[in-house]
Amino acid sequence: MPRSCWPYLIIPYLTKSNQPLPMINFFRKIRKKLADDNKPIKYMRYAIGEIVLVVIGILIALQINNWNEDRKSKNGFQQTMLGLAEDIRNDTTIIQHYISVLQTQEKAAQLIIPILENRETIVDSMAFFSAFLGMSFALNMDLNMEIWDELRKSGLPKVYADPQLVSKIQNYYHKYKGAARNWEDESQPRIEIRGLKYDLMDQTDLNKMRLADGTNLPSQKAIKAIFNEKRVVSLIKRIDFTSTYFINIFMGCKVRAIEVLELIDGQYGTNKEEPL
Repeated sequence: MPRSCWPYLIIPYLTKSNQPLPMINFFRKIRKKLADDNKPIKYMRYAIGEIVLVVIGILIALQINNWNEDRKSKNGFQQTMLGLAEDIRNDTTIIQHYISVLQTQEKAAQLIIPILENRETIVDSMAFFSAFLGMSFALNMDLNMEIWDELRKSGLPKVYADPQLVSKIQNYYHKYKGAARNWEDESQPRIEIRGLKYDLMDQTDLNKMRLADGTNLPSQKAIKAIFNEKRVVSLIKRIDFTSTYFINIFMGCKVRAIEVLELIDGQYGTNKEEPL
């Protein structure tokens, strides 16, 4: 049987209950309407126009939703950047503390080294011992990068942030991380001086040094022990050199931190927040 005859067999089968199917009945009404009005083209234009309006409405709704989501993301990113700025601002305080400690050690080394090398008589014993004690202070560097690490993983800086700002943040943390990593090795001479302090002095002299009030100075025995210990001069020379080196490094970190803070404040300050 030719395929062209199949519809004539199928349709009676579907309608054997003598009740037209709902869909067929619907299309019959449309056909009758078109036939009665004799305006099929006008009707089709109307139908197409309705479809176009619906599609446009859907697209506009989607665009508005996307715009709202993007605005929320931007505002959330802004708050995160302000949190990052607070972290870096705290870093500048810590970095300044590092610089102050290293400057103190630099001055102390410049006082002690000539005395030990030239076997000079100590004029100010309290200043000498205070400087010696200062050599044993080793900085503990705790780098806080949690917010920036989360931001990098999210990929949001590439979407919303100024490339110049991203570059400066990356340079700052690269410089700071490098300084902290290198410091781990250079803190060792300071730890050794701390150990020597307990090897060279008895408890009485240690207690006197701890008071450091100018009235209870360590004994001549303690002074002689420091003079006779060959490692002291070499360790203090290394402390002197590394103090100068890291002062410059941390000053560079601080300059980079201030540049980042200025950019974040200029781009993401509270007056820049979009209204919700």
